Amino acid sequence: MNVHDSMVVRYSADLENETFAMYLKPDTEEGVKEVNFEGVLAHWFEYVVSWNVLDDIEELDIKTFISYFKKVLLEGKSDGWPLFFETLEDLEEQLLNKGYKTYYISGCCGITGFVIAEQVSVKV
Repeated sequence: MNVHDSMVVRYSADLENETFAMYLKPDTEEGVKEVNFEGVLAHWFEYVVSWNVLDDIEELDIKTFISYFKKVLLEGKSDGWPLFFETLEDLEEQLLNKGYKTYYISGCCGITGFVIAEQVSVKV
């Protein structure tokens, strides 16, 4: 996904329709201008500022995702977030069985986090 050095100008979550969109100002003419996630279970970000610049958006396998975000996932567990689970292995199994994919959003400056969704598409 060609998002390196793109500035995040806006993002929005539609909880009822389970969608999440990021609107970007690409560094190059052929860069991605919009990233749309569908079938969204959850999203989480930190370090959000008014000048977020992306490094990458990449799909992680679920085991790697859980390893990266173990602390955040365990902190949300008692609130049923991102869904009710007993152990991290249970969470992994549920995400796999329900067809979810995990997307790691890394920033050069600012925003870092993830989206758990069924699919992603881009507009150039």
